[in-house]
Amino acid sequence: MPPGHSPLFRRRRLGEELRELREGKGFKLQQLAGELGWSHTKLSRLENAKVRPDVADVMDLLEALGAAPEQERRLITLARQANQRGWWRAFADMPQRQAGYAELESGTVAIREYSLTFVPGLLQTAGYIQTRFTDRDAVRDFDVETAVAGRLERQRILGQGAPVRYDVILDEAVLRRQTAPDDIWYHQISHLVTVAKQENVTVRVLRFDASVEYSSAALNSFAIYQLDDAEDEVRVSVETETSDIQLGDAEDVARYTVMWQRLERATMTTDQSASFLVELAATIDREGSR
Repeated sequence: MPPGHSPLFRRRRLGEELRELREGKGFKLQQLAGELGWSHTKLSRLENAKVRPDVADVMDLLEALGAAPEQERRLITLARQANQRGWWRAFADMPQRQAGYAELESGTVAIREYSLTFVPGLLQTAGYIQTRFTDRDAVRDFDVETAVAGRLERQRILGQGAPVRYDVILDEAVLRRQTAPDDIWYHQISHLVTVAKQENVTVRVLRFDASVEYSSAALNSFAIYQLDDAEDEVRVSVETETSDIQLGDAEDVARYTVMWQRLERATMTTDQSASFLVELAATIDREGSR
């Protein structure tokens, strides 16, 4: 799939433009849905990027709205791009949130991520992934083996062909609060040491006693995605307990970009962070061998 052609982003842009076109033509959602013989839910899900668009449906919608020929051609092309099937479709039994991340990453050329609680998915070992996916309380059923394989497949963006630029800040809490059994935790920290040596990856640690400008702090883990696409360009994903919030508004993006820059300036250097991780791995190894 071409860089920047993330079906997820295309789907969102298509929905936004269709809604703007409908409102510009003076149609209420239920009114237009009725004229098309659709339920208002179907139209709402299309405008809110909740479903992969059916190109024939989009063509009918544009005809009903009287779209100009040039606009019609562009939006139909966008609908086809938004409907493309990515590699993640072969992992149908993995969690929906993970499939969403795979879609989001597919058109990305650079990612800046801040993690507050867990090791980020792109840096997790198979053992750590397995541990995280065994937490099934109040979580929809899914196939753990498929989920692990899917997350490992996501990590290929850091090493294949033209790898994505990945800069990650790990809050010290991620490293001090052990989130896997001893042996798995040791291998996970050791893996961070190894992956941080890749030219396209930087790993920085934000110490507990770090001085962040304006005494500010991020309330959630988040990631900023840079796309090779002039129209989408930058998107932000904010992680919550039950869902991920996707932001594209310029003001929202600017706020998270400022927060990232403040956190980055407050971290240890990459060399200091690497030494911190090496020492932490050695400590875990010593304590585990007692």
